[in-house]
Amino acid sequence: MTPSEQQVLRILRERGEATRPQLAAATGISLVTINQAVSRLMLGGHLEECGSIPSGGGRPVQLYRFNRRRAYHVLLRIQRDGRTLHAQLEEIDLQGTPIVHLEGRFAYLDKESFDGWIDSIRHRHHLRSIVLSASAAIPTDELAQHLQARYNCAVHTPGIAAMLAVQHKQNVVLCLPAGEPADCAYVHHGHLHECSTLATLPLPCPWEEILQHDTSMQEEAAARLIQILSCILSPASIHIHTPQWSSKLEERIRYNASIKLRGKLPVLRFSALSEDYFQHALRAYAVNMPQA
Repeated sequence: MTPSEQQVLRILRERGEATRPQLAAATGISLVTINQAVSRLMLGGHLEECGSIPSGGGRPVQLYRFNRRRAYHVLLRIQRDGRTLHAQLEEIDLQGTPIVHLEGRFAYLDKESFDGWIDSIRHRHHLRSIVLSASAAIPTDELAQHLQARYNCAVHTPGIAAMLAVQHKQNVVLCLPAGEPADCAYVHHGHLHECSTLATLPLPCPWEEILQHDTSMQEEAAARLIQILSCILSPASIHIHTPQWSSKLEERIRYNASIKLRGKLPVLRFSALSEDYFQHALRAYAVNMPQA
């Protein structure tokens, strides 16, 4: 998809509907280029006509909007639940609105586990891409390769921080989930950067091995991560997504990190990653997919 087409889709996500001249004015792109972009998007089924408005005596000007009847993404989320795997599939339209939702449990993960689910919706809509999210301990490389080859579409496997970073542009997102490795990402000039080297940083112990009741170890490890990220990236703020921490522990982390940074602490925002918030982040990532 060309940059001009992406701009058209972005404006229509914000406005709902617009004419070609309105799209040109909103994006700063020439009307000729907008005409070409709209024509290609119409041909691909991304847009549909939704009426017209008067043009001051001439021919009415056509209005365009997303074609909500055409699929844009499939979201696959896989979590371990005891001895089984809990999987959710969601099909969303171009604006991120859910169309189909399926859930099931699997004894083990096979590369063909989700073919039946995807085939059941594929005959109705055109599949643009698949976003695959799974717990760190669940291997998904073979599954992602199979899905890409079978459905001839892009398959993305972002970490939790990457999904959240799309919503917090110009800020660093640090995820500290229980029992899983620390995860960090940020968006800079429209490009997504995932910090995959956090496991090699000098922490008291790997984050995934820290016990949930050991608040002293959580405090020290989180403060060190904030210190290192602040020194390397110099962010204005860091969004920290964690298990449900107490306000007292969060204040201790702020104080510890401030001492390590000699008072030069970025703005820290703590929040718990609820199920609803995670699902919203997954949809937002699919709709606003940045460049890697």
